[in-house]
Amino acid sequence: MTQQLLPRLREAGTRALIRALLAAFLLTGAFGSVPSANASETISAILGTVYYDTGNAGAFGATNTRAAGVTVMLTDMNGAAVLDSTGAVVGPTTTNAGGRYAFFNILTDRTYRIVETAPAGYAPNLAAGPAAYATKESNTALVTTTPTPTGVSMNFDGNNFLLVQPVQVAGYVYIDADANGLINAGDTLLSNPQVVLLGDFNGDGIQDTAQAVVDATGHYTFSSWTNPANGLTQLIPPGSYQVVQTVPTGYTAVNAFPSGAADVKVSSTI
Repeated sequence: MTQQLLPRLREAGTRALIRALLAAFLLTGAFGSVPSANASETISAILGTVYYDTGNAGAFGATNTRAAGVTVMLTDMNGAAVLDSTGAVVGPTTTNAGGRYAFFNILTDRTYRIVETAPAGYAPNLAAGPAAYATKESNTALVTTTPTPTGVSMNFDGNNFLLVQPVQVAGYVYIDADANGLINAGDTLLSNPQVVLLGDFNGDGIQDTAQAVVDATGHYTFSSWTNPANGLTQLIPPGSYQVVQTVPTGYTAVNAFPSGAADVKVSSTI
């Protein structure tokens, strides 16, 4: 899917090109039952499914396909390793051919963090499950394993994730040489446009900011952002975003495309 967004100045303007590509694979598979508990301990299994967001719907649905080989980790609320009912460290696992993952022999009456690692070329888009979460980060789900009768095993299932191929936002800022509000052959490019991309990139309800990479021609590109919570550079998933420019001294905003308004920003949902 390609969209063109062109903010424009009286002597400067912007065009943005947005691309989002999606790929998905249909697979099947399932896990078996939870191992039996000892008479003196209560254990459980934490399970879920990782999907590709086929069609870029931004929601779980029947058209989503299952993602195999995705790494999933189980930690405590502080991100530290946890022990299972045998005292062994619970290590990372990968989804099977049906996109399913499972952690067995997990002690109940605790709250855990389930964290997925998006494979190369994909970005996390949504995390969901059967309980209310204290976080809405797109690669993290929380699950509380409620107490069960001694020796009774339970499945805590439905802790699911959605993966998308990331988007790229790019464009130019033009100097409107003939002041006609249109892009003409005589218009030139602003060599160092000051633009940022605003939006909620990780689904936590807080506005994030991405910085542009600008080449020698003045072409700017947004393809990743730095998460201030952990300092990690992450890809940008599909969503609703704004390209916002800082108008240089001596210039005024004339036009923004495709809105056709004298503005310093362009908004789009991709």
